[in-house]
Formats: sequence, C-alpha cells, structure tokens
Amino acid sequence: MLFRSATFTAFFVGLSLAWEYVFGLLFIWAAIASVITALKWGKWVATVGAAVRIILIAFFTITVAIYAGEHGVHGFGAGSFSPTWVVFLAAAPILIFNVEGFELPSNASEELKNPQKDVPFAILRSGIGTVILYGVPILLILLVLPVSRLSNVSGFVDAMKQVFVVYGGHLTKDGVVLTGAGTVLADIGAVGVIFALLSAGVIWLIGSDRTQAVAGFDGAAPRVLGYFSKRLGTPIAVNLLSGVVATIILILSLQLTSGNTAKYFSATLGLVISMVTFTYVLIFPAVIKLRYSHPAAERPYRIPGGMAVVWICGLLAAAWCLLTTLAILWPGIGTSDPDASLPEGFGGQRLQYELSQIIPLVVMILIGLAFYASGAKTRREQVAPAA
Repeated sequence: MLFRSATFTAFFVGLSLAWEYVFGLLFIWAAIASVITALKWGKWVATVGAAVRIILIAFFTITVAIYAGEHGVHGFGAGSFSPTWVVFLAAAPILIFNVEGFELPSNASEELKNPQKDVPFAILRSGIGTVILYGVPILLILLVLPVSRLSNVSGFVDAMKQVFVVYGGHLTKDGVVLTGAGTVLADIGAVGVIFALLSAGVIWLIGSDRTQAVAGFDGAAPRVLGYFSKRLGTPIAVNLLSGVVATIILILSLQLTSGNTAKYFSATLGLVISMVTFTYVLIFPAVIKLRYSHPAAERPYRIPGGMAVVWICGLLAAAWCLLTTLAILWPGIGTSDPDASLPEGFGGQRLQYELSQIIPLVVMILIGLAFYASGAKTRREQVAPAA
C-alpha cells in the first residue's frame, strides 16, 4: 500500500488524505474481489500481473542500457560487496522474506490436475525466476541511482523515472523533469507497477486465505472461517475478513501518520516480515514432528535423504527465520552500536520503534490463541467419529 502511494505520487500527483482513502479502499477491495471469484478466473489477475512485471523489467533493462550510453552509470567496486555483520542483519530479513511463500501453490493443489508433479516444478521455476527478476532490477538501480537517493519506499520508482529521460526530459538539481514521450511511457510504467502490486497481493491472498480456511475447517480457528463457497470454491468468509482487516490497517496507518506513511515504511515492512517469519519458526520444525507422530500418513511431497536430511532442513530453515525475527524486533542485535541500525526516521527513538513491532505482534499472537480456543468444539467433533 505504501509503495503504491509512493508510485502514484512520484509519477502523477500527491494525494490528499481523502484521496488516499479512496485509492486505498479501491486497491484493497479490488484484490478481495479477485480472490473471491473462482480460482480459474481469479488466477488471471496473478498471471497478467506476472506478465506485466516481466515486461516492465525487460523495458526497464533496455532503457537503462540506453541511459548508460548517454549519461554513464555510477558503478561500484568490489569493495562495495564486502560483508559486514551490520549489513548482514539489515539484508537477511529482506532476503528471507523474498523466498518465503513459494510453498503457497500447494494450498490449491486439490484444484490442480497433477499436484504431485506440478507443485514442485512450479516452486522450482518460481525460485529461478525470482532470483533473476529481483536481481536484475536491484543491480540496475544500483548502477543508475547514487547511494544518497536510494530508499526503501521508492528506489525502483526513482530509478525508472530517472532513466525515462532518454525518451523525453532532463535532469535538474531538484530532480527529474519528464516531457513528451518520456512522460507518457513513465505514466504507463507507473500504472504497470501499481497493477503488479495488486496482482502480488492477490497471489498472497489466494494461498494464505486458503490456509486459514483449512485451519478453521480442521479446528485451529473458528469453524465459520472454514466455509468454502460451493459455487466458487473459494473461502469467502476468510476473504472478507482479510478485506476488513486490511481496511482497518489502512485507516489506522493514515490516521496515525496523518497521511505521511512513507516515514513508517521501514517499521511497517519490518512488522510484516516478523509476523511471517515468526510463524515459520514453528512451521518448519513441524515437518520433523509429523514424521514421528504420523509416520504412516500419505505424503505426496517428501524430502529425499531420510530423517537426517529432514532434521537438517527443518532446523536450518527454522534457524534462519528465528535470526530474521530477532533482527527485525531488535535492529542491530549483536553489534557495538545497535541504535545505529534503527530504520530511517527512528533515530534515537528505540522505544517507539520497538512498540511499533512488539505490540502488533503480541496482539496477533493473542488473536491466534483465541482462534485456536474457539476451534475446540470442531476438534472434539472430529475426534469422536475417528475413535
């Protein structure tokens, strides 16, 4: 949502608080409408969004090559890649977050013709594609933008706007001025970025909402959340709940920041990452536990190499997620000057940042426990027939 706002502001006009609400609500409920529709239709939002991202990155790559020929690039030496503990702590959460979620296609495996074959290959292709599609834009941004202009919120947007001067426009000391074809192409690119963000949200919702719905069906959440539409085959109750929660977060973020959401981008991103990685700290070791507690269960997907490899995979993956969670909750952990690692805008405000992370995380944990308690009746009803 923050990146969508930054993109619109950079290429079109700054939005008033009222228009932030309008576009934010349209963005949220367009995504919810996409995941409520049957998967055979809703998946096209994700598919078209993936195609748009590929086209954007390809066009951006060509444009950077033209820009480099006309204006040169900043470049960097081998020393720029020297690893340090501080940089590692800052980069690890983003890197781990980027590779989480590849397992989401398995949540729709009942709707695939051959999930045992299709899901593993889909995850493999996604991994390869992600490395390329993340790596190329990051490298190009580093080549085009000076370090002083890099930001979490709009690094790609700034780079795209700057290189589009090759089609019309010029650089000034105050920024980029686009004209003619440069303006038209940049605006088209901005619309593409916003749609790509929408499609990315749809992809996450399709997988995560189905997971939550199955949890409700199995008794790990309120039973009402386990309802799937007979006509559409989608978990409508969870989809609507996701829209309500996103709307509440939109309202709170705009009210608490008076519309200046860019300042809190790092805190919000950190909270999103820690909430996801915290759950994976428990999810990954579960594969070890289930191999012992349910050894006879049918497993279409298996880790090759026996239990020794299962232990290695489960513990190593959980350890990375634990490190990521700690690095987010306490920036600079293990360094000589932890406060120097606080996100931009929170210098000297350690308590304010920690509260922005810990309070929402505690609230979500309490909600999860309440959900589990509310599913006790469903669990009892399932145990009785089995006995």
